[in-house]
Parts: sequence; C-alpha cells; structure tokens
Amino acid sequence: MVAGRSSARSAGRLAVALVLSLLAPGSALAQQEVVDEWDQKLARAEEQLRAGEHKKARRAARDLLAVMTEVVGTGPAAEQLVGRAGAALALAEAGLGDVEAALWDWQVAGALLPSLATLDLAPYGEAGTRLAAAAAAAPAPAESSGGPAPVVRKKGRAVEIPLARLVACAESPAAQASAEARVTVGLDGRPRAPRLDAADPLLSRAALEALRTWTFEPALAAGRPVEAPFALVTTLEPKRCRDLLATRRPARGGGDPGGGDEE
Repeated sequence: MVAGRSSARSAGRLAVALVLSLLAPGSALAQQEVVDEWDQKLARAEEQLRAGEHKKARRAARDLLAVMTEVVGTGPAAEQLVGRAGAALALAEAGLGDVEAALWDWQVAGALLPSLATLDLAPYGEAGTRLAAAAAAAPAPAESSGGPAPVVRKKGRAVEIPLARLVACAESPAAQASAEARVTVGLDGRPRAPRLDAADPLLSRAALEALRTWTFEPALAAGRPVEAPFALVTTLEPKRCRDLLATRRPARGGGDPGGGDEE
C-alpha cells in the first residue's frame, strides 16, 4: 500500500536524507538513532491497534514502510523491521474491513518475520479475528503443471527499486542481484498468495508491491480460465542502477522520488 499524496512527499524527502546519512561512512550512530525512532513509532502503532484506532495505525504503518523500504539495506535486521511494519499495516487494514489487502500484507510480513506465525492475534480484537480467519482460509499457492496457457499481463505499475539499493548497486562495480517475486493469478485475473525470494526478500518485496497492482488475462486450460503461478524477476546490475538513478528525480515541489523499472 502507499501513503497519501502529502505523506508520500514527506516520506520521499526523508528517504533521500536518510539514504545519504545511512550510507555515509561513520553513520552507525545516525543509523541507530533512526532505528530507535522507528521502534518508538512501531510501539505507538501497536498501542493504536490494541485500542482499535485502526486509521491512525494504518497511516503510521504506511508512512514507516514508505521510508523503510527506501533506505534499509539487506539482512535479517532490515527484514525484521519491514516485517513488523507490514504486520501492523495488515492488522490495521483488517480492522478497517479491507481483508484482501490485510491478507496480502500479512503473508508478505510473515515471510520476512516468521515468528508472526505464532503471534496471538486475540489482543487485537475484531481485527485479529478477521485476519486469523483470512489466513486460515487462504488457499495454497498454485503450482505450475505445464499444461495451461500462460497468464498475460494487462496493466499495472512498474517496479520501484528501493533507493538505497540503487545507490549501493551503482557505487559497486561488482554489485549484482536478482530476486523473484511469485504470485498466484486467480480466475478473475488478479494476483494473490504473494511469495518472497529467500535470497533477497526485500528486493522481492518491492517487486510484489508492483505486482499487487497488476491485472492479467488468466491462464487457460481446455479453453477455460484456471489459477496459475506467475513469477517476476527483478535484476540489479551497476549500469542499470546508474541509469535508474539518473532518471530518479523528486516530483514537482520536492516530492518523493519516482522512477522504477521492471523485468
């Protein structure tokens, strides 16, 4: 999910500043201060969720994710931070009745933070009840049988690669990474059951954020629509990262960085 226009602009400006500080030499102290601030905001969102203040919690989680996904690097610590914010967003969405979005964000958060599988959702009231029921009823991802005609993308936005990843990739001649994001395309041509690439889950998550906006012509078997898997591979290599950075400019009025690409 994305924040509203004004909050996205603020998040974009902050993201650029944080990328510069977190990637600069000797930035350990600044990095810890930022992480401490995120911890405080996540704790506040947790309080809001338990109090049933779902709109406030959703706004806080969206804003945090907008910044986090732009500036964090790779590794378990980064994955846990993004996973915690994603879980808060899922619970807020469930509390507001958007169960489809809640299930998607919960599944992605659970892949980043496996301990969520044993989290007691009862303290979150109706939001926890809805989310637990949706997770329990979620069908297994579709597996490729090799028989159906492949799905065909109709529309959807391009992948926006996190700014920190572009900066790090562009500055390292040896840097190269790729990640696969996988979904199941349903009979209605919409994606569900998001799955992350364990080799680079945060890059995979960025691809999934684009994939959730896509619609498809569903796969066909014997002339009838069937569920089928779909995978999107996003690849980073220094020249491509430099090219993307060259076109990644703030929106009018100093807004959030745009750009992005897809494979």
